[in-house]
Amino acid sequence: MERKGAQKKQVSFAGKTNAAGQQKKPANGRVKNEKPETSREALQSANEELTTINDELSIRNAELKGANDYTGMIIESLNDALLIMTADLKIKSANKSFYRSFKLTPDQTEGTYLFDLGGGMFHIPRLRKKLKSLQTKNAGFSDLEITQTFTTAGTRTFLLNGFRSLPAIPGSTIILTMQDITSRKEMEEQLMENEERFRLLVQNSSDIITVFSEDGTVLYESPAIESVLGYNPNERIGRNINMDVIVHPEDKEHKLGLLKKAALHPDTNITGEFRLRHKNGSYRTIDAIFRSFLNNKKINGIIANYRDITDRKILEQQKDDFIGVASHELKTPVTSIKAYSQILEELFKKSGDTRSAELVSKMNLQVDRLTTLIVDLLDFNRIEGNQLKFREESYALNELITELTEELQRTTRQHAIITRLDRPVQMKGDRYRTGQVLSNLLNNAIKYSPKGKEVIITTAVDDRQVTIAVQDFGVGIEKEHLNKVFERFFRVAEPVINTFSGLGLGLYIAAEIVRRQNGKIWVTSEKGKGSTFYVSLPVFKYSAGINILHPGKKVD
Repeated sequence: MERKGAQKKQVSFAGKTNAAGQQKKPANGRVKNEKPETSREALQSANEELTTINDELSIRNAELKGANDYTGMIIESLNDALLIMTADLKIKSANKSFYRSFKLTPDQTEGTYLFDLGGGMFHIPRLRKKLKSLQTKNAGFSDLEITQTFTTAGTRTFLLNGFRSLPAIPGSTIILTMQDITSRKEMEEQLMENEERFRLLVQNSSDIITVFSEDGTVLYESPAIESVLGYNPNERIGRNINMDVIVHPEDKEHKLGLLKKAALHPDTNITGEFRLRHKNGSYRTIDAIFRSFLNNKKINGIIANYRDITDRKILEQQKDDFIGVASHELKTPVTSIKAYSQILEELFKKSGDTRSAELVSKMNLQVDRLTTLIVDLLDFNRIEGNQLKFREESYALNELITELTEELQRTTRQHAIITRLDRPVQMKGDRYRTGQVLSNLLNNAIKYSPKGKEVIITTAVDDRQVTIAVQDFGVGIEKEHLNKVFERFFRVAEPVINTFSGLGLGLYIAAEIVRRQNGKIWVTSEKGKGSTFYVSLPVFKYSAGINILHPGKKVD
């Protein structure tokens, strides 16, 4: 029993060492070898590490490939042409912009030395020098502007940038980028040409060009000021319009008003006249146009264009003086002719010579027309010289209209002048001048409706004004001419209209008379159906001692 137990004990300790460190032999007397087991474990561990490293390497390779793909996409999407070259300038690759700009293919480009490409079209001394410095000294360059005629792309202007992919390594890849600035250069050159053209126009213009700041200080004066006013431009720059001694004292406030009005109405032409003193002491009359560019950062000022119209004003005055004298001198003999013709007409009628009386009557009509023309010329001359005088008197408007229509009715058998008058109203103003306006409108209504049968004159009265309308059923006026009929010497350029006589002054004079009596005049018309002219005048009435025509003036 004890031997069996001892054997079991020895077996249970098989493969273990005794107290002396010696391996105990198993019951069968053999020692087990554990080295293969240990090698397998080490190998397995190494395999696991290798697998992990391979996995990480695969991830890094994928990331690197993604980065390369991303870089490639960026390069291909660049608008600038790009070349990647070896250290000795042999082209490795190029992007789409390069091929598009130079009309080349990869087969024609890759593997070719830069200076051999396209028959040597990149053999540019300045570029060659920069690339040589990059090769030998690692000296990159940027914004090298070259203009070259390329065999495949024509004349182009490029901004070139050259650098190494790894600046610290002399033999690393060289990258050359090319930005096409041909269009920009053309625009810059065109702009410079336009600026030069504008500068020459300003400097050689006979008009004075002035730039004012908002407070009226002269920022710029064109050279024309020397020929017009005798001053050197430098004498004027820095002067302020508020203290400008060359403006005529009577015109200073007017000029200030023009400048202020221009500042308040940007991008609008503000026109006016004033006098400026020449360096020799005389005054020149200036026709000025002001336009504000204060909102324009490039200008930030008010531009004024001055034109010397002194000689023109003198000629106009001489013309007006001549018209005035001639008209006045004509008036006396024409009045005499009118008187003698009336006497002759009466004598022929009494003697029974109806044929002669009829001829003299026609002569009378022509004398009346001549008298009207003379009166118009005289009034025009007075208006232009601001000498048209008005008498202020009280008169009944309905009586004036009735008197005029009865008188004009005798001059036409074809037209019936119909009156549709509102309640009687008392007016304050110049009775003669108001009658002159209405006579002109009625005469025009008769003249410009040769096939018409009626001319209608109506009035409408309210508490503050009376509106008079003269309606005809004649040739009418085109819409584009409605705002021009009250301009001086305006006549519609149409064959039908041009058959009617006149100087084109009647409506101009009428408009001035109405305006100077604080009234308004306007017209509505339809071509071929007739016209209606309206005159609106303030009425006069006593109301708690207030003069309606002149609200600030007390009634006596």
